[in-house]
Amino acid sequence: MIQTSFWNSDGKPISAEEFLQNLFGKLPDFFKNEDELRKIWSNPKTRKALLNKLEKAGYGINDLKTLQQLINAQNSDLFDVLEYISFANKYNIIGLIDKSRNIGEETLGYKIIGKEEDIPNLIEKHNLTGGIIARGDNWVRSKIYEKIKSLEPKFKFVKTKHPNTQIAKNVQIGNGTAIMAGAIINSNSSVGDNCILNTNSSLDHDGFMDDFSSLAPNAATGGNVKIGKFSAILLGASIIHKITIKEQTIVGAGSVVLKDIPAFSIVFGVPAKVIKKRKEGETYL
Repeated sequence: MIQTSFWNSDGKPISAEEFLQNLFGKLPDFFKNEDELRKIWSNPKTRKALLNKLEKAGYGINDLKTLQQLINAQNSDLFDVLEYISFANKYNIIGLIDKSRNIGEETLGYKIIGKEEDIPNLIEKHNLTGGIIARGDNWVRSKIYEKIKSLEPKFKFVKTKHPNTQIAKNVQIGNGTAIMAGAIINSNSSVGDNCILNTNSSLDHDGFMDDFSSLAPNAATGGNVKIGKFSAILLGASIIHKITIKEQTIVGAGSVVLKDIPAFSIVFGVPAKVIKKRKEGETYL
């Protein structure tokens, strides 16, 4: 069996754990952000210069290749390893799937590579290992999920969170769930599959979000709040502790919920009141 050894810039042997800790602290010194790293890596000359700097600092190419195995990124190139370590970016984004866009169009630097029907072929072509559905409407997101599962039952829906989130102990997060910048999930809470906790939203202790539910930016709950399947808490709404929001319910922007809300309702106001009933899957965004 071959044993890999790691050495620091002073020539002293260190453990793999120490090497990883050094990398996490040192790599950002070589580039300011992800965009700069991508620019450096796209040019063979600047890429070589970066690798030389890393090697002089005690982090050689062979060490980085070994890290591909340590962080389960054997199918990624060295750029992906650097990106993972520097920015805790766990997944390598191949591209976007959107049936309303033309293949090759770009959004935020990522190309459209097909539509839902193309997923079986895209898995083989790009060695896809999973994805996440980036649609805000909870019902629409569920329909896309069902379609993908019907085409490729083993397709993996990944969970993702922004580095600037706060997630307490004993929190469960389902597959396909997206947690945005500044979101907070407090202890003993449970978030289902394919949910969204948007920017600066907050789910307090012992909270529960059922599958395909969502908190919009700056929405906040007290402790022991339960949010039903497909329900959406819109911009800046607040829910006091021990409230239950039943399924398929919409809480309007800026509302303050002081009592339980029945299923298939639209509520609004301070305090929030039911202003109308809604049908299954009725659009709200």
